[in-house]
Parts: sequence; structure tokens; C-alpha cells
Amino acid sequence: NALIMSSFGSIDPLSHILNIVRGIRSGLDVLQIQDQTHNRIHHGLVVTSFGALADILQSTVNLRWMGPQRYIFGSIKKWFSLRHYRASIRYLPVSQPISESTAHWHELKSPLFMFNCFNLSGYTTQTPPQVPASMDDGALTLLYWKESSRLRIIKYLLANLAGKHLDLDFIQ
Repeated sequence: NALIMSSFGSIDPLSHILNIVRGIRSGLDVLQIQDQTHNRIHHGLVVTSFGALADILQSTVNLRWMGPQRYIFGSIKKWFSLRHYRASIRYLPVSQPISESTAHWHELKSPLFMFNCFNLSGYTTQTPPQVPASMDDGALTLLYWKESSRLRIIKYLLANLAGKHLDLDFIQ
């Protein structure tokens, strides 16, 4: 749903069939994350998560029968455990040309609560757009949440429902 909603603003199958018949095409960036700890490369189309959100998604896979409410259940579980994660995240600002020899990498270090790398806005039928991201602009949008508390989780969930989560001072 997020890929289709973020791309075309609708999940109506007829509209998408008509776009295919008309030959309407659209570019799509593919994101790549290198996990040097486990020597793995991960590819994604919409969002890649590390930390709290990844734990919530992973811990609720067997609860898909609950629909989107599984995320609320997983968030409540996360609220009680309140774990922080160790990571080092390096990125190039979008304003900087991509050249390994002259690149000035920025680095975010642990501990962190959540890190998301968006290729698209993350818009679904259940949530407002998560970030201002476009699918074919050659850039990724990073959302970084360094430290958390139970009160901050509640604030974030309520702000997210209203589409105001990026206004929170603890979200970068």
C-alpha cells in the first residue's frame, strides 16, 4: 500500500490499470543499506528501519491477521521495554556531489531509539505521509530519533496520527 499510495496517491486498481494501458511511466529509486556488522546488503523501495520500528514490525509478523492494529499492539509492547540500540550511520547530505574521493560523510552515533531511511513518503491508507520524499529524485530522507522515553513515544504516536511528528524537537 505504501508504495502505491506514495507513488500515485490512490490504491484504486482501475486507475493504475489505466496508467499502464496509457503507457504512463515513473522512475523509482532503490535504496541500499550496507550492514557491515553482518556483512549484508539490504535493498528497499519505500522505507528501511533500524531500532524501535524494525522491532515492532518484526515482533508482529505473526499477527498480520490483526491488520494495522498489530502496529498499535507492537507499539504498546515497545513502550514497556523501551530499548535503545547501538549503531553508526553515515550519510552524504543531498547538497553534496557524490564522489568517494571528495565526500564529507556525516555520522550519527549510538545510542539511538529509531532510524528510518525513506525513499518515498510512506503514505498509506492508515497513516499520513511520514516524510516529504519523492520516488525518483535520487535522494533519501532520513528520520533519526536519538533518545526516547515513554512520554516521548506517546507524543510521537499522537503527533504521527495528526501528521505533525516531524515538528517534534526530538525527531531529526
